[in-house]
Amino acid sequence: MINKFLKYLNFVILFKDGTAVGDQLLMSALIEKLKKEKVNFIIFSRYNELFYNNPKVFFSFKLKKNFYSKFILKMLRFYEGDNIINFQSKRQNSNQKYFFYSFKNFYPHLARAHLEHTKYFNKNDNKKIKCEIFFFK
Repeated sequence: MINKFLKYLNFVILFKDGTAVGDQLLMSALIEKLKKEKVNFIIFSRYNELFYNNPKVFFSFKLKKNFYSKFILKMLRFYEGDNIINFQSKRQNSNQKYFFYSFKNFYPHLARAHLEHTKYFNKNDNKKIKCEIFFFK
C-alpha cells in the first residue's frame, strides 16, 4: 500500500545501513540511472552529506546508532518493495568471502550487484554506471 502511494507520488525511498562510505556512495548510481524517469528520491544513509547537493534527491536523512534510526530501519525493511529499496545485497557471505564472489561467470558493477533483488537490476544492462557527488547545486 505504501509502495503504491509512493509510486503515485513518483517517490523512491532508498536506504542503506552500514558504515562503508563507498557502499553509501554507490546509491548515487541508482539515482543517476533513474533520472530520466523523473523520480524524486528520499535517502536514508549514515553519510547523507553525500547527497546534499544532488538535484535528484528530494531529501536525505542521516541514520545514527540510536533507537530512532533503528526503528526507522525496521519500518523501511518491513515495507520494502518497488519504491522502498534496501540498497543491500541479499546474497549471504560464505566462507568468510565478500558476497560479490558468489556471482558466477558474471561480474556486475558493484552498484548493480546491490540492486540484484530489485526491479532495477538488469543483468543485460551494460550501460555505463557512474556514481556522483555534487559539490554545488
